[in-house]
Amino acid sequence: MRVERLAILLLVVLMLARTASAQEASQSTAELAHMSIQGRIEYGYALLFASVKFPRPVNSFSLNISDFGDRILLAFARVDGQQVSGRVSGELLTFEFTREFTEANVTLVISALSANATTLSVALPVPLAPLGVITNVTGSFTIGTAFTVETILGSSSQGVVKYNLTAVPSACDVVRAWAPLSSVQMVRVTFLNRTILLSPGKVEYVDSLHLVSEGEMPTTSLRLTLPSAFTLDAVEASLFKYPSRYISQYSAKNETLIVISLLPALQGAGQRSIITLRYSSPLNGTVDAYMGLGPFIQNYTVRVCIEGTATLSPSASRVEKVGSSMQCYSLPPAGPLLQPGMYSPVRVTPSFAQTSGGFLPLIGVVITVAVVGAAGYLVLRKERPKEQAVLEKAAEEGSAEKVRKLIEDWRNDIITLVKQLREYRARGAGTTKMISLLNSHMRRDSAFSSELRAFLTTLGQRGEKALGTLATIESEINSCVESLLEVERLYRRGRITKHEYKQKVDELEEKLLRLAESLGRVYRQLPL
Repeated sequence: MRVERLAILLLVVLMLARTASAQEASQSTAELAHMSIQGRIEYGYALLFASVKFPRPVNSFSLNISDFGDRILLAFARVDGQQVSGRVSGELLTFEFTREFTEANVTLVISALSANATTLSVALPVPLAPLGVITNVTGSFTIGTAFTVETILGSSSQGVVKYNLTAVPSACDVVRAWAPLSSVQMVRVTFLNRTILLSPGKVEYVDSLHLVSEGEMPTTSLRLTLPSAFTLDAVEASLFKYPSRYISQYSAKNETLIVISLLPALQGAGQRSIITLRYSSPLNGTVDAYMGLGPFIQNYTVRVCIEGTATLSPSASRVEKVGSSMQCYSLPPAGPLLQPGMYSPVRVTPSFAQTSGGFLPLIGVVITVAVVGAAGYLVLRKERPKEQAVLEKAAEEGSAEKVRKLIEDWRNDIITLVKQLREYRARGAGTTKMISLLNSHMRRDSAFSSELRAFLTTLGQRGEKALGTLATIESEINSCVESLLEVERLYRRGRITKHEYKQKVDELEEKLLRLAESLGRVYRQLPL
């Protein structure tokens, strides 16, 4: 009997222990936070997006950023439409709200890149758990296949760091990576000049983006985002308007992705270009003066111009008069630009002047002033005398001859490149020399293109027609040279056999020679 009682008592104790253990496990699971991470290197910066779910309501939280506090360029968190900026103190980044919540979305922009003459390096913190709570973490950070990557708490493969772990409170991974500049494609937006033109019922935005290449690989495209309420009207370079076939638009839920094939591509570190976007929306009492387009932009100017007057809130820092009745209001910077919706729209109350069609010419003046950066650019031109017309005709003829010579020189340069590549291979030159030769040629291509466009724009409609034809051939030339570069890199890394290498380079070089002849035909057929 006593044995049976002891057995029953032991069974009860075991059941109670299991129940307590299950309750403890359930409570432990309930106390876990959950964090989802997505990050990437884009436009010269590290972008990190994190979604955090807390086990109980909080009104603030802190993330460990190690000793990278001075590298945090932008940090904000959103909770149900409320947005707060992060505050850096030592190794902690803290977000404080006025009410409690259980979920928050965090955005960080980090200055993570540095370069020397040959190498691009990356170093950044990846917060994995808020202070004071164990966290289940999933997600990834994409750096790029050209990079060698080191991670402490993640696993890396093909330039991507992946996370799937339970992290201790305040855990932070430090990711480091490096790649040769010759293998990196990178462009940064260094400046934005935004002019906003008000007219009855319509707002037109004219954004001039200043680009600089930071890798030796050619940058062939630019990706931007517009809210779906806006209409893209045009894309322009310094000297020409982009044909529609070089612009692609993809509609998403509330936005439109715009992909621009650059003409010409940015070749080599340090090369610069300016791309201008024109887009518009209905006038509804506000303007999105501080709307981000996707790239992180620290330096910018914003002006609101109207044929008449306007009251703005927040108010302008400076007002300029353009022509007899146009006013341009300069707005102070609100902070770095990244995404749409980061800053409140500017309220505007317009009072349009009664004009007789003078608005459009003044728009051209305003945009020219913005791009050139000289407020005193306005020049009122009277009817030109006959001698001036004669001089301009002579200048056009000189430009036409210069165009002919440039096209012929470009054609000969491509033919010389193919000869040099074949001579290098016959001598057994290494792939490093081949890559250097191709990179040097791409920089010359860019120089030919820039100078050629400058002269073609002086030829009126004749030059415009030639620009379109040349842009198509130039794009194919760039693509062909980029493919040759890629084949050289694949062969150097042992990814393709010698037979495959020879077959591919022969095909691409023959194509280059055909393109050179096409360029020659354009040269002979130009109606100059």
